[in-house]
Amino acid sequence: MDFKKVGRRNALAIARLNGACLLKMENNKVAQISLVLGSATSKPERLIAVEDYLTGKELTEEELSEAGTLASDYVIKRTGRRSSSPYKLPVIAKFTASLIENTLLKEVSVNE
Repeated sequence: MDFKKVGRRNALAIARLNGACLLKMENNKVAQISLVLGSATSKPERLIAVEDYLTGKELTEEELSEAGTLASDYVIKRTGRRSSSPYKLPVIAKFTASLIENTLLKEVSVNE
């Protein structure tokens, strides 16, 4: 499991974006994943489309990139285009891929 937060500065508790990921791997493939983003929509939400996409796949760079794209697509569907979209959508994509990758690294190190 991993949790990440992006804020303006460390001393400020308000998150610009945050997320949590729980991951279970079997035979180098995603057996189970739960992924939640907060501060991207009006309330924290699971990204079920991303979870469904990744289940059964190896977490390659291409799959992580596609997961990030799916996450930003989901956010735009929920919130619509805003003036911050050109900045926020690429950040959401990279943030999501990084969150999943960090969770994978923790999962691997725990199981070694």
